[in-house]
Amino acid sequence: MSLAGHSIPVVRARESFLSSGDVPADAVSGLVSASWQRSLAAGVSDLTNVLDRGYVADLDLQSRFVQCALPVINRLEVELSDLAVSIALTDRNSRVLIRRDNQRLLGGRFDTVFFAPGFNYSEDDVGTNGVGTALASGKAVFITGHEHFAENITVFACAGAPIRDPLTGTIQGVLDLSCLAEDASPFMHSLAQQAARNIEIELRASGSVHQQAVLERFLRVSRTRRGPVLSLGGDVFMSDTRANQQLLPQEKAYLREIATGLTGLRDSMVLDVELPTGRTARVRPETVIVGADIAGVVMRVDLTTPEAGPRRAVVKSIGLPEVPGDSSSWRRVTGEILEAARTGTPVVVTGESGTGKLALITAAHRRTFPTRSLVIVDCRGETPFAHLPATLAAARQPTLVLAHLDELSADHADLDRALTALAPDGWLAATMTNPNSEGAQDDNEHLDAALGHFEGSISVPPLRHRIDDVPQLVSHLLGVLAPRRTVACTPAALRVLLGHDWPGNAAELRDALRTALTRRPVGDLRAEDLPETCFVSGGRRLTPIEMAERTAIVRALIQTGGNRRDAAVLVGIARSSLYRKIQAYGIRVGQKPTG
Repeated sequence: MSLAGHSIPVVRARESFLSSGDVPADAVSGLVSASWQRSLAAGVSDLTNVLDRGYVADLDLQSRFVQCALPVINRLEVELSDLAVSIALTDRNSRVLIRRDNQRLLGGRFDTVFFAPGFNYSEDDVGTNGVGTALASGKAVFITGHEHFAENITVFACAGAPIRDPLTGTIQGVLDLSCLAEDASPFMHSLAQQAARNIEIELRASGSVHQQAVLERFLRVSRTRRGPVLSLGGDVFMSDTRANQQLLPQEKAYLREIATGLTGLRDSMVLDVELPTGRTARVRPETVIVGADIAGVVMRVDLTTPEAGPRRAVVKSIGLPEVPGDSSSWRRVTGEILEAARTGTPVVVTGESGTGKLALITAAHRRTFPTRSLVIVDCRGETPFAHLPATLAAARQPTLVLAHLDELSADHADLDRALTALAPDGWLAATMTNPNSEGAQDDNEHLDAALGHFEGSISVPPLRHRIDDVPQLVSHLLGVLAPRRTVACTPAALRVLLGHDWPGNAAELRDALRTALTRRPVGDLRAEDLPETCFVSGGRRLTPIEMAERTAIVRALIQTGGNRRDAAVLVGIARSSLYRKIQAYGIRVGQKPTG
């Protein structure tokens, strides 16, 4: 990397790029040129307001990552005490966690451009810089002077090196050395890399003995295998390069669920599993033992279609077809509801609105009592139990479901009289919204009395806590919503669905797919067919005007392939305003989806 960040060729190259998009040959390195292109595509062109962004005060400085980095930073601070250099540590999201200044005036200069704890220095926000570019490229970088994209940081030089967790191979953050461009030295580049390596050594030393054993076995198997290799040790899930190239995210997530149940199996076991995408994989697990303890499992994966053999064991979907899902949390819930139905245990099913509580009870009833009646009572009415005794008396061993029990307003005596008509071998179940969810009632005498009829409760997880189930759920819902149509989601559309946090849970997913089917009556569903709410996450309740504005911004970003500069023109607002609104509304639109 050249130190001539202020040289005439670099200055002219930057001016040429900002005005025409062209970079003169050999004026800057390929790494800098590629970073400029990414910065421009991200819409980082308003150079006066590019650093006007949000601040996060709640930083996790007690994490394993920070605690392993602190000794290295402390030693480095002493070694560089005579130099005008600041040392910074960021997280994997480009957020500055720590900054140590050897000179007070230098720290003041960095404060003026918000290079300080709590602020974000990603390439998408700031353009080319030592932190964001190191994370975007995955390489150690040295950016000096006018190699920066934003005008107001061209007075600085920065060397950033990514820090990878040795147990997972994922980037945890960046170690950055920054100074004024006039004080830049080539040793900063190598010094930043060495400091990053030292932090990685600390991270590896801090890992548990069990994780170390799983890592060593994983590396050894990966070196001798041609196919994908995965491993699970505790809560650390690892995949090698071949796995990352050959497996889709939902396939890896599914195999992680398989790995959870494989720990402890004999090594000679061979499993043939059907992945969420329809592909078949042969899995050979190898249990890792440390002393008398099981440390984890390493899995060899073969994606070629296996021939039938005597050792073949097919892993089938566990649960209820009407409410699909293979995540461990969903398997637990379906197992509990089926056991409650089998034993006739009166049970209350709780969960957020839209999680499928009633669908879960209905599916368990149909599986366990296919010939019996199902009676559902909505407890929100004024007299929900008026005709219940006669209905139950006419049914044989019925299942009674009290829906929305938390909104019960009727006298509990009415319920007591009604339940006397429920045969001893009938099944009683109810649904309730989580106590802390909107609409739940905290003080309800009728509810307290009604709960006395139940012996247990089952909590249904929200969809955001079982996001790995989305591909299966999408396939099921499309079959329900369009039974006479052969339709699926394109990979781009599925990525959007997997990235959404689904505050409305499965009900919101169903509505999103219904909208997409309406927008594209023929052919597979694309990302642009999904409702605009699928491209945002979290946030407060919006006013009607804000919702319309958010919708317009999402559609403009989709239309321009994620180019914020062009989207601002379409919407008719300043680019700086667009950046702030994207952050405020939690909008997530990247490159234009294809297919």
